[in-house]
Amino acid sequence: MTLSSTLMLAISTITSDEGVRFGDIISHEDELKSLKCDELVLKRATHVVEEIARTEEVAKLLPQKNFKEVGTRFYKSHESLSNLMEVSCPELDQLVSIMKSSPGVYGARMTGGGFGGCVIALVKKEFVEDVKRKVQAQYNGNPVFFVCQPSDGARILKLN
Repeated sequence: MTLSSTLMLAISTITSDEGVRFGDIISHEDELKSLKCDELVLKRATHVVEEIARTEEVAKLLPQKNFKEVGTRFYKSHESLSNLMEVSCPELDQLVSIMKSSPGVYGARMTGGGFGGCVIALVKKEFVEDVKRKVQAQYNGNPVFFVCQPSDGARILKLN
């Protein structure tokens, strides 16, 4: 087994259930580069390591209501998904680009399995209708919007 295939195996099999995350094993881009593995594997692993860091940063920024910095992480995530993981597509890139140039949008990124699908955007409430109109006017496809209110994530509720 080559180092590249071992690294890909590590990415795909290490879970938090085992108490170890891929980011705990290799947590810095320099460490990844020192492995001298296949360029494609390096790109994918770099995305994983950086996405873990972005997720942890967003978890700290949200309670502070620092939406500007959360939005920056959204855009960085999309760029990484597009350039390193290569799971975006022109349609999603166009939607993120439209959002990025729209007043009131903190950030946007693709979400889901990739190769098409959805973009999630963090938008100031008072700008939602303007953003929808701009997307409808500039997007090459037929957008469908789901406006929602952010809330706490999944959690365990103890019922008596």
